[in-house]
Amino acid sequence: MGAPEGMSVPQFHALLHVRTNPGTGLSELADSLGATLPTMSELVNRLVAAGMLAREQNPDERRRIRLTLTEAGDAALEDTIARAKAAMADHLSELNPDEIDRLGQAFGDLQRLLAP
Repeated sequence: MGAPEGMSVPQFHALLHVRTNPGTGLSELADSLGATLPTMSELVNRLVAAGMLAREQNPDERRRIRLTLTEAGDAALEDTIARAKAAMADHLSELNPDEIDRLGQAFGDLQRLLAP
């Protein structure tokens, strides 16, 4: 399942990262998403132009920027999350009780495997 209409998966991940790490820099964002600086710079430029991110100069290091989520960016992120949840609920509603039980067991197994 990709991102719902209007937002790409990289845009979603970038906005989510900035929401969780306000003031993050471009390099940190690129590292977090596994992207190159030029690619991330282009993505950030598009998100700033769309009014979803705000970019400001870092007062501690003039050559670096800090990114924050705007109200429009937060609203777009919330809308995308709500659409993804609704799509998942639609898919899960098609499962029968046995399939739901097996899925629950599989998630439990996965949680145990990933636990520290």
